Amino acid sequence: MTKLTPKQKKFCLKFVESGNATEAYKHSYNTKSMKDKTVNNRAYELLQKGEIEGRISELKEELKERAMLSLDDVIKELSKIAMSEKVDSYKMKALELLGKHLGLHQTNINIKNNNIPTIEDMYPKRLTPEEVRAKFKEAKKEILGY
Repeated sequence: MTKLTPKQKKFCLKFVESGNATEAYKHSYNTKSMKDKTVNNRAYELLQKGEIEGRISELKEELKERAMLSLDDVIKELSKIAMSEKVDSYKMKALELLGKHLGLHQTNINIKNNNIPTIEDMYPKRLTPEEVRAKFKEAKKEILGY
């Protein structure tokens, strides 16, 4: 692969940051005397170069890896907080988020063909405490393995 110039490297970084080739080009090159159409064309041409495409792909992958938290990781952490002995706002929020994830807080309002929603649409059946415990145990076992 051809080595990129400092301006091309800067372009790639700015493009990944902004998602806008024209903005990235303006940030990386001297465009004061250029018309907007010229800047747009040059930015497009730069994006078409294989080494630029490759570097942008690499940067996006690196960014994704650094920022990646899997759903399982989040649920495991929320479960730890929710199952803690201490009752505080963090525990309550963790329980709320887990409940939403498990579908315990669904409110489906279905308005089709100008139909007025029914009481059942507005207020779905509430689970009993036993059903909530069972669903939570099931999810805990699935996520944490115990």
